[in-house]
Amino acid sequence: MRKFFPLPGIVVSLATLGSISSVYFFSYMQRVAVPGTIFDELQSEFSASASAVAGLSVVLLYVYGAVQFVSGVWTDRLGAFRVLLTGGCVLCAGALLFPLSNGITALYASRVLIAFGASLVYASIVKSLDKLFAARLFPIVLGISISIGYAGGLTGTMPFAVAVDRWGWRPTMIGIAALTAACLVVAALFARRVSALRAGTGSSSGFAPIKTVIRNRHSIVVLTAASLNFSVYFLFQATLGKKMLHDIYHLPSTVAASFTGIMMVVTITCLCTSGLISRLIGYRRKPVILFSSCCMLAGAVLMLLCIRYTLNYRLMLASYCLLGIVSLGSIMNNALLKELNPPEVVGTAIGLGNGACYLMMGIYTTVTAGIMDRFATNAVVMDGVVKYPTEAYLTITVVSLVMLVVAFAATCFIRETRGVPVYSTSGSTSASR
Repeated sequence: MRKFFPLPGIVVSLATLGSISSVYFFSYMQRVAVPGTIFDELQSEFSASASAVAGLSVVLLYVYGAVQFVSGVWTDRLGAFRVLLTGGCVLCAGALLFPLSNGITALYASRVLIAFGASLVYASIVKSLDKLFAARLFPIVLGISISIGYAGGLTGTMPFAVAVDRWGWRPTMIGIAALTAACLVVAALFARRVSALRAGTGSSSGFAPIKTVIRNRHSIVVLTAASLNFSVYFLFQATLGKKMLHDIYHLPSTVAASFTGIMMVVTITCLCTSGLISRLIGYRRKPVILFSSCCMLAGAVLMLLCIRYTLNYRLMLASYCLLGIVSLGSIMNNALLKELNPPEVVGTAIGLGNGACYLMMGIYTTVTAGIMDRFATNAVVMDGVVKYPTEAYLTITVVSLVMLVVAFAATCFIRETRGVPVYSTSGSTSASR
């Protein structure tokens, strides 16, 4: 049975939660700020195509997602502390290399390092929370931790755009790299004090944990719904959201960035309240996920109407906010992956869930970059920046809507757990459903 820590232990647990989440804060800022907030700056300075700039996001998504498939196994086997320290060091190296890069190849190399490190950091956070807090508190503390990370994403929108306008993108990102390193040092000092985070199973079972999760059909349904929903959200949050507003409505950079910033505020709010909402309705997971999926569908339909008929840009903000409600269901997806699989593969299960989301995001971002390039002949070039026609964004939104419909259909088949793990600690299926 999971142990609640006495007062000194609670202090250490909360300090550990805050410090490792601060590393996640800067990790997520990297995902949102690049290329989304500085898309035009990078395209102009490096004379790159839309697909080349979007590729900076794509390479991060592919590497991050691929590493997630094994990072969970590593945290189960080696312990959260070792994985956190390794991932944090690689993340810091990539964060410093990016602003020091003088060519597109170096930019891509830095993004590979950032993605690899960030993937390990996320896996270590999930494993740490599983060790530090009681099972019933897992969705709540996970929501808090991810909220801190998403606050980094929020900082990577308008605040980051303002900093770039004042100091330039290179000095700003050097400062971010320095802050990331400082947070990692603090996190390591706290995490090493918790013996449970230093311990691992030491298992040499190879990829058996991955097979356990994949062979569970209930996991597959959750992975399908989560990956499709989050792919659409991330596309408009971190890659195209700001640029689409700039191209269609000709909004200034900071105003367009404020839209994705408000979208992130909605996301963070949902992350903070998702676990509490589930608790109030008897620890049900499925209704929360269904509501989240419905909101995303409504947001995509509204966005389609805004683009097709060039409706007031404030309605586009409403569609962004509806898409931001994805996080209401994302916490429940993680809770379900934990509850639908044996306890010894918790890190692996959630790692696979996150990995599936990011691999799908990488695939979809690649597809959308290709769609934009197909409309490049109708684009307008101003001061080295390419402005794409409305038809490009209309096509992307239609594809997004189709994906969200499929995700909603998958959500209907999700198994409800009411917060009760399906497997007992011995690995046998629990009688409680």
